[in-house]
Amino acid sequence: MKKTLFISAMALLSSSAFAQMNNGYGLSYNEIGFGYSSQKVAVSGTPKTFNGYGLSASALMTDIFYLNAGYANINRTESGTKTTLGQTNLGLGFRMPVYNDTDFNATIGISSTSVTASDSMSGYALGLGLRSLAISPDVESSVKYVYQHSKQGTYTTNKNGLALGLKYKITGHFNLNGDYFSAKDANITTLGLGYRF
Repeated sequence: MKKTLFISAMALLSSSAFAQMNNGYGLSYNEIGFGYSSQKVAVSGTPKTFNGYGLSASALMTDIFYLNAGYANINRTESGTKTTLGQTNLGLGFRMPVYNDTDFNATIGISSTSVTASDSMSGYALGLGLRSLAISPDVESSVKYVYQHSKQGTYTTNKNGLALGLKYKITGHFNLNGDYFSAKDANITTLGLGYRF
């Protein structure tokens, strides 16, 4: 169970850095976000759902590099026992414009997950993808391939996943965010609100 749950922590690395719209003038990378997260993972072959909240932040450091960070707290109660996961991540991203309002992105990040009455887990994730305003100036879409490596004690695992994202601009500084991540034994859906600065 612990090894499978680690996938949800790594997913934050792939979703927290999705591009933000800057007052309608194309892509930018400056946002603070808050949202609800529903994460379904396979535990001993049986799907289990964890629910909770997440915080995220990203900021453009130069014309091509940006930082992102996130924290999530999700839990599940079964047979009177509550299991809580605390997930923290930090990452670095690279952007390269490839077309009007479309960027190629590469990301790398590290993550740590604490589990109730259990050892912590750690690992890293690598991502490659695109972000674009091709649908509409008010709608940003994202797609990313993610490779994940995790470790707990002497056990290691490697996963491949796909992250999809949509952001809809509702005011000059706020947008609605939706993200979906899928990998073996894990599916994660997040809905939230972002503030662009």
